[in-house]
Amino acid sequence: MDPDETLLAGYHEKCVMNNYFGIGIDAKISLDFHNKREEHPEKCRSRARNYMWYGVLGSKQLLQKTCKNLEQRVQLECDGQRIPLPELQGIVILNIPSFMGGTNFWGSSKKDDIFLPPSFDDRVLEVVAVFGSVQMAASRLINLQHHRIAQCQSVQINILGDEEIPIQVDGEAWLQPPGMIRILHKNRVQMLCRNRSLELSLKSWQEKQRQHSISIQRDASSTASEHANSTDEVISERECYVLLNFIEAVSSLVKWVKFLIISHPALQHDLYEVACRASEALESIHPQGKLLEGPSLRTKLVEVIDSSRQLYDDACTLLRDRGHSLILREDLETKLSAALANMEMELKKCSVQKCIDGKLRAYFNVLAPNEESDGRRKSRPFWVRLRSGSTAGQQAFKPPLTNTREAASNWSVNEVVTWLETMQLSEYVDSFLKNDIRGKELLTLGRRDLKDLGVVKVGHVKRILQAIKDLSEN
Repeated sequence: MDPDETLLAGYHEKCVMNNYFGIGIDAKISLDFHNKREEHPEKCRSRARNYMWYGVLGSKQLLQKTCKNLEQRVQLECDGQRIPLPELQGIVILNIPSFMGGTNFWGSSKKDDIFLPPSFDDRVLEVVAVFGSVQMAASRLINLQHHRIAQCQSVQINILGDEEIPIQVDGEAWLQPPGMIRILHKNRVQMLCRNRSLELSLKSWQEKQRQHSISIQRDASSTASEHANSTDEVISERECYVLLNFIEAVSSLVKWVKFLIISHPALQHDLYEVACRASEALESIHPQGKLLEGPSLRTKLVEVIDSSRQLYDDACTLLRDRGHSLILREDLETKLSAALANMEMELKKCSVQKCIDGKLRAYFNVLAPNEESDGRRKSRPFWVRLRSGSTAGQQAFKPPLTNTREAASNWSVNEVVTWLETMQLSEYVDSFLKNDIRGKELLTLGRRDLKDLGVVKVGHVKRILQAIKDLSEN
């Protein structure tokens, strides 16, 4: 997109104009403001003060009129055609429909019988005349159009005489000696443009999403009252999805609990019977892998939920009481932990309600919060939570720690975790594991370090700092 080299013969590139070019009174005001700012920078430190100085300097030009009769000192050519000039004090050439802090100095953005609407990507320059500082100030309030000169793709200005004339390009002003100035199109650049129609469509979409979520919440809140008044309601499509996840969680827990009892015959057989009862209840509503249909399904689901909850509670009790003495294969421990955690989450979505006919029916909350939204519980294995949940189990399961400074400095991350859990601060285990806090780092932790680790409760901070101090003193 470089211009023809023949057009540049005898010229050298002074600067690149992006927005606007001015010669005469507007450049004189910009140059005076620049000099004032260089002399007293402390007086030009805010936008309001700058506007004030521009007003003062414009008023000064109103009286002095240093650029009066500029048409006698310059000649204007647009696209090679000589343009006769009226009596004026300045000429402004615009590449964008904005001048003097956002003013549309061209006067309009619409097409008329003579001129096209201005645009910043049409390679067309708008040439306007400046008759004085009063006109420049008035253009900020009203659209003035009688000062338009031309629209063209190239401009040449011949400066006559012996005196320098003030010139500005994009707000940078200087005194230009006599000669010829030529403005040509050089190239294009990518621009970011605000798309208001896209913004309106996005706002409309967001509002629709918000209204949709509100309607879903209203439907969920009214579900309970609808359940109470209905005796033959069938499972909805959304509840069916939650129910299938619940059935899968119960099946998995039954499987791994039975495998645990079979692998450890010394364990109590009551848990096995509970698992069999849950399996039978599950089979009654899901025979041969096909879910029952009809209003009776809600009634039969009550027994499935009760037996599953009992299986979950008994399994947790067994592992809390005897988990420290069990030696489980790693794969069994992982599978059982995942099954218990999944069952815990699914049980929170279930509810059993007594209807007006006196019967119990099961319902599933499709908007129940997921327990895994808690980052600590999501990343922390259920097996660890079971073993740290009981004080007696902790004392039996945890290996004894040697609480001396020399021994503590050699602790691994797991030993630091054990030290935390002995102080009933297991909620910070994940943070210590994630940041790889070993014994040496533990002994140098300070109050700010604990804050970065997520320990914000004053009591916990003091407890940890005192325990670290005790370790250092031993």
